[in-house]
Amino acid sequence: MWIKLLSWLIFFMMLIPYRPAWSQYEQDQVAEFLDNLPEEVLEQLEDHVGMIEDLTYLSQNPLDLNTASKTDLQALARLNPADIHALLLYRDSFGPIIHINELQVVNGFSFDKIQQIAPFVEVRPGSERKQEGAGYVLVRSDAYLPRRMGFRSTDDQASPYESGPFGLLVKWRKYHTRRFSWGGSLELDAGEKFNFSGQPGFDHIHFHYYKTDRPGWLKTWTAGDYRISLGQGLLQYQGFAVTKSSNPLIVKRVSPVIQPYTGTSEYYYLRGGAVEIATNPDLRQFLFMHYQKRDATLRWDDFNDQAYFSAFKTDGYHRTPSEKDKRRKVGEFIAGHRLQWSHQRSEIGLNTIFHQFSIPYKPISRIDNLHRLNGKRLMGHSLDFGGYLGNVHVFGEVATQNYRFPAFMIAALFSLHSKLDGGVLIRRYPSYYAPIYANAFSARTLPNNESGIYIGLNYHLGPYSRISLYLDSWKGLWPTFVAHGPTFDQDVYFRVELARKRQWEAYGQLKFRHRGTNSANVFPVYQTIHYRNQLNLRLQFRKIAYQKWRWTNRLEMNWVHPQDLPKEWGVMGFSDLLWSEIGKSVSLSLRLAYFHTQSYLSRVYSYEPDILYSFSIPAFYGQGWRFALRSSYRFPSGLRIEMRTGWTWQPGEDEVGSGHNAVPGPISQQLKLQLMYKF
Repeated sequence: MWIKLLSWLIFFMMLIPYRPAWSQYEQDQVAEFLDNLPEEVLEQLEDHVGMIEDLTYLSQNPLDLNTASKTDLQALARLNPADIHALLLYRDSFGPIIHINELQVVNGFSFDKIQQIAPFVEVRPGSERKQEGAGYVLVRSDAYLPRRMGFRSTDDQASPYESGPFGLLVKWRKYHTRRFSWGGSLELDAGEKFNFSGQPGFDHIHFHYYKTDRPGWLKTWTAGDYRISLGQGLLQYQGFAVTKSSNPLIVKRVSPVIQPYTGTSEYYYLRGGAVEIATNPDLRQFLFMHYQKRDATLRWDDFNDQAYFSAFKTDGYHRTPSEKDKRRKVGEFIAGHRLQWSHQRSEIGLNTIFHQFSIPYKPISRIDNLHRLNGKRLMGHSLDFGGYLGNVHVFGEVATQNYRFPAFMIAALFSLHSKLDGGVLIRRYPSYYAPIYANAFSARTLPNNESGIYIGLNYHLGPYSRISLYLDSWKGLWPTFVAHGPTFDQDVYFRVELARKRQWEAYGQLKFRHRGTNSANVFPVYQTIHYRNQLNLRLQFRKIAYQKWRWTNRLEMNWVHPQDLPKEWGVMGFSDLLWSEIGKSVSLSLRLAYFHTQSYLSRVYSYEPDILYSFSIPAFYGQGWRFALRSSYRFPSGLRIEMRTGWTWQPGEDEVGSGHNAVPGPISQQLKLQLMYKF
C-alpha cells in the first residue's frame, strides 16, 4: 500500500511545470473558494447559487472600500467580524482609503487577507458609485449516459422513472448585489414527465422580486420566493453558512435577514412576502409571511383516526409513482418578526417565528425522537447579540421552542498578535430542540442534542503563508439516529499554506474525526457504542501562468478505523489543467484522476470545475479513473456556450453506482450543456 501511495505522490509531483507566473480569473477565484469548503457544505452548494452569483458579480463590479457597508463586506465571505470592524474603524478614524495596499496598516490585515479580497474590492476616485446591474438568461440540460437503471425497462416491466434521462432548467435574473433582484426559473429533473396535466409543464417554478437599500422608512421588500436568516441560526437561517472550513475563524452567520431566493431547490426557501422597516436610525423591524404546500411522508394514526406526516421530503424528485404520492401533501404556514437594535457596531435582535401545518407533525417512533416536539403548531423565540469589548468581538444567541429549556451558543473572535488570530465558540443544544430551518454552528445537520467547545487559530507566517488549526469537541447526552447512547466526539484540523508571489501556491492539511456509532452485538435488539476514527491527508501544489493557465496537482488519502470493523484506506490523485487567457473567448479545463478506496466508507469527495452557476461534487469509491472536460466559448454579443462531460471508468465492474442510479458496465458519463446570454 505504501509503495502505491509513494508512487502516486512522485508521479503527481513530476507533473508540476516549472515556469514561474501568476494569474487571477473571475470564475476561478470563486471555484477556489468553493474547493476549500467542508464536505457537508459542498453537498448543499446547489442550493446556494445566489452566493456564487454575487461573488462573480463582485469580481466584475468590485466594492468600493470607501463606501462599502458592513453588510457589503460580509458578502465577501472572506473577512471575519473582527476584520470588518477594524476596517470600518480605520476608515472612520483616518478618512478615505487611497489604495488597496493601505489595508496592510489596518489592524489584523495580513497581506494574505488582502490578496483574498483583492479581486472583489477597489478604491474609486471621489464619490463615484457604480449603479449598473447584471443580468442573464440561461438554458441548461444534463444527463447521465448510458441510461441509469431507473430509465430502463426490464422483464417487460415499464421503467421506474416516467420520463427520459435528460433534465432541463430555464433560468433568468436581473440583479445588482445589495440593491435589487428579479427573476425566476423553470425546472424539470431527469425522469420527471413534462406535461400540462395538473401542472404547468415544468415540475417546479421559482419567481422573485427583491428591492433593498431604499430611501425612506421601507428599506427592503420582497415578493415571491425568498430566504430569511435570523441571528446565529438557532431559529431560522437559510443564507449561506460555513461551520468548519479551511479558515477556522469564519464561524459567524452574517447573511442579510431578507434575501431573494435564486437557487433551484424545491424545499429550502419561503414563498410569500417580507419587509424591512426603519423609522429610527438604530431600530429596524423585519416582518415575513410564508405559505407553501410541501412534499411529505404521510402516515395514519389509528388511535386518533387521523393522518399525520413524519418528515418533509426535501429532494424535489417526482419521477416514480411513490415519489409523486408525496407531492404537495402538507400545507406549511410561517409568520415571523425580528426587532433589531444597532448602535456603534453593536447589535441586539429579538426574533419570533410561528409554524402551523395543515396536519399534525409526528416523527417516526424511535429513541432519538422521544423528546422531539410535535403537533400542528410550533412557536420559537430567540435573542441574538454582537458587539466589541476592545479588540474582542463577542456574539451569540439564546433560543427556545414552545417555551422549553433554551438552547444557546456564544463565541468570541480576537487578535492576540498582528500575526495571530483566534476564536472560541461554546454551544449547548437540548435533545428536544430541532427547529425546521435552523442552521447554527453545529457538528450535525440541526443544532440538536449537542454540547461542545470549538477553538480556532490562524497564524500568518508571512505575506503569503499561513498556519490554520481548529479543535472541536462535543458530547451528546441523548441517543441519536447513528448512536443509540451518549457519545463524545472530536474534530481536529491542521493546515499549512505556503506560496511565493507570482510563482507557486501549495498547502497540506490533516483532518481527524472521532465519531461514535452503533455497533450491533449478539443480541440484535441491543446496541453498543463503538467509535470510528478517520484521518484525511491532502497535499496540493499549483503553478500559474499569468493570464493563461493554471496547473493543479493533488493527492488525497483517507484512513478509516472503526472499532468493530477492519481498517480501510482510500486514495485519490488528480491533475487539473485550466487554460483561460484573459481577453480571449475560449476557456478549457481538464482533469485526470485516479481513485482507489476499499469501500464507500473510505470514499473521497472532490469538487470538480463545472459550468457557470452549476456544481459537481462527486464522491468516489471503489477503484477506477475519472476524466472531466469543461469548455466555454463567449461570443461578442454576450452569448456564452458551455459544455462539461465527466467520465468514470471502473475496470472489471459490472455496474457503476447502485439502485436506480446504477449504470450497466464499467463506464458512466455525465453530460451538461448550457447556453447563457448575459446582458
